[in-house]
Amino acid sequence: MAEINTTEGLQRALASELFTRCISADDQGFTLHRYLGTYRQHFIRTQSGWQCDRSTDTAPVLALTAQVRQFVARFPELQAAYPHKVAQDERSITPKDEAWVISEAAAEIQVPAAFVSRYSGSEYMQQLMQDSPGALTQLCEAVKQRLQRYEIRTARMFPQGGTHLHIGFTVTTDAIETQIWHLPTEAFGLAPLFQSHQRCGLARAMAQSLADALSCQADVFCSVLGEEEHSYTVQLTIKDL
Repeated sequence: MAEINTTEGLQRALASELFTRCISADDQGFTLHRYLGTYRQHFIRTQSGWQCDRSTDTAPVLALTAQVRQFVARFPELQAAYPHKVAQDERSITPKDEAWVISEAAAEIQVPAAFVSRYSGSEYMQQLMQDSPGALTQLCEAVKQRLQRYEIRTARMFPQGGTHLHIGFTVTTDAIETQIWHLPTEAFGLAPLFQSHQRCGLARAMAQSLADALSCQADVFCSVLGEEEHSYTVQLTIKDL
């Protein structure tokens, strides 16, 4: 949590959430919500009405707001609003001449459909399914076999409790890999995936194929390691019969 409070940590967290949401948004625009914190305002009753004489807890909220503004500025297509909502206000009922008002601050980032389509991987996934169906089938089978041989087998040998297994693998520029194995995609006739939307597209194609092959739920997540470095992970949730 401490890392999220740094500028770099919050930037990465926002970017990971933004690009992961693009994957599941069905190429439709959406709004990304980010809670920025709570602050208090002290009011005193005067002849002309309630007047705020001081505020507390605003420094963290202002710092996070500035970081979100900096993040949004990196993407001209995004628009952001910063609404404040009153969470507690007793001025209308208190007999006292002073009262605290508690408010919550948030950021609402509007993500248009054109931005979603650019980063969702949908176009490249469709291209792969149209141009390289055989390669995708072979790659899916190879990944499935390795997952069953290593990750799924190990998870069943050392159960953590619960009724489902959670298995993941990562799509890189030139391979699909886990901590145990490394499968070069070149062996299946697939060129290196230098662009993030290409890695995203392959991850989504693998997730779709493995969801059917293993009768499981498959989700794709984006992790942002640097400003232009995106990693895509496929997380499988398999019912353990």
